[in-house]
Amino acid sequence: MFIRWRRFLAAAAGVGSLAASALAGGGQTANVFAASCIAGTTTSGGHTTVTFCFTGAPQSWTVPPGVTGITVIADGAQGGAGGVFPGGGYPPAVPGANGNQYEVSLVTTPGSTYTIEVGGTGSGGDNVNGTGGAHGYNSGTDGAPGQSFGLIAGLGGGGGGGATALWNSSGSVLYVSAGGGGGGGGYGFALPAPYTSADGMNGGGGGGGGGYDASGLANGATGAQGTNASDGSDGTAGTDYCNDSVSTCATSPLPAVWAGDGQLTITYPPLTALPSDTPTPPQIPNIIITLPTTTPSTTPTPPTQSCGATSAITLGGIWTLVAWPGASTPVDAALAGGADHCGTNVTSQVAVVWGFDASTQKYHAFFPTAANVPGANDLASLTQGLGYWVALNDSSANVTWTVEAA
Repeated sequence: MFIRWRRFLAAAAGVGSLAASALAGGGQTANVFAASCIAGTTTSGGHTTVTFCFTGAPQSWTVPPGVTGITVIADGAQGGAGGVFPGGGYPPAVPGANGNQYEVSLVTTPGSTYTIEVGGTGSGGDNVNGTGGAHGYNSGTDGAPGQSFGLIAGLGGGGGGGATALWNSSGSVLYVSAGGGGGGGGYGFALPAPYTSADGMNGGGGGGGGGYDASGLANGATGAQGTNASDGSDGTAGTDYCNDSVSTCATSPLPAVWAGDGQLTITYPPLTALPSDTPTPPQIPNIIITLPTTTPSTTPTPPTQSCGATSAITLGGIWTLVAWPGASTPVDAALAGGADHCGTNVTSQVAVVWGFDASTQKYHAFFPTAANVPGANDLASLTQGLGYWVALNDSSANVTWTVEAA
């Protein structure tokens, strides 16, 4: 048989001061958060948050339409506890260190896909045969075994906690919140009493926490095996990473603030309205929609003209939606009565004509008073059957625009 002993006061002091010492340096403060992850999507204040919990497998998320930026908070997993002799009356195992927390902002493209890997907690060191605990999901190192000789064994170190990471669709890691290191294993010695420390077997070191950097895996260091019949050392946390070429990285990660399995949240602001398939003018204080009526031409035409049927269009208010009845015609010619001058000239009465290009989802305009100004007008012609918004200079009276029908 063997029995395990701990540096109880040091362990108790470490647990009691964990929250206060978690954020040494940088002027940041935070509490230790117990893991209580609920996967799913929630909305608060118009902002949407998608939460991913530990599953032991990769997960994916596709950027919704209209979302061009997200905030991501990732928590690495806690390391496993060092081995402890079973039964009552003995000091508790040294727990593994908590995982780190990291926050970044990303510019996103709707429809793009990201892969999420949420770190898992490292396994505790073995309490019987002295083997080290396995590292958690998504990187980390295993806890080291305790020293053994026959039935005498030091207890195993806890495995390192897994990192929580976000990857893009091309397989590049964007950012990582590291897992915590595993707790060192206690030492053991033979029974029955009397015994001395010279009889003891050294405890195994805790596993290193999971992490990544630009080159790949960057796990923390495995703790050293104890010496002179002592406990093993705790493992160190893995490396946090943020690809600042595509991310707005936080000033620094928050170390050792997340207990248990990791988690990752994605938050984005309220969506703006998407463009409608039906064109609408920028401002419409007053609208009259008039369908043209076609009447036979009764006005004698000079021998040089060849006018066909005409359509009378009533322009009124500020904006009028017109379905153009004629053949494709340059806008300035259409306002002047048509290429054959068979209609009425309303150039001086029209302020602007707007047309919507469905292929580019953009408006194009023609301002009669700026016809010769380079770059002022990008609406070249009116096309039969398409709709155009026509604004008058004077909205107090209707204007009849007679045009040649196709």
